[in-house]
Amino acid sequence: MQLEEYKSYVGQVPFGKRLPGAVYVLRGEGVGFGEALDSLLKRLEAKYEISPQFNVIKFRTDELKVSFLAYPGLLSDAHPALRHAITIDLVSGKARHRSMLRISTRQSFIGRRALSRRTIPGGVNSRR
Repeated sequence: MQLEEYKSYVGQVPFGKRLPGAVYVLRGEGVGFGEALDSLLKRLEAKYEISPQFNVIKFRTDELKVSFLAYPGLLSDAHPALRHAITIDLVSGKARHRSMLRISTRQSFIGRRALSRRTIPGGVNSRR
């Protein structure tokens, strides 16, 4: 599949959040994106063992990449957090797996640690 053909298929999807470089759509039972994209997604899901926890699909529109995103609580939380992402380069066939859980936990740990140093009398960053 070439980029222009791919962009045409993605452009025909009548729903989703459209941004300048991507289209985000909900992934679930009974949700279809047209024969060509459905076939592509089915192949990717099988090859890369994409589980149902990945409930959002990101179609890049500036390059041949598709991402499967896991947002637990997407339909119930006011501000759902991205937990995992799998980005697949359709040209090379390489997949990149990212866990946002580790990133947010580390950032939150660093934030708590910095806060405690500033607020504990005699702490590393406290002023006397």
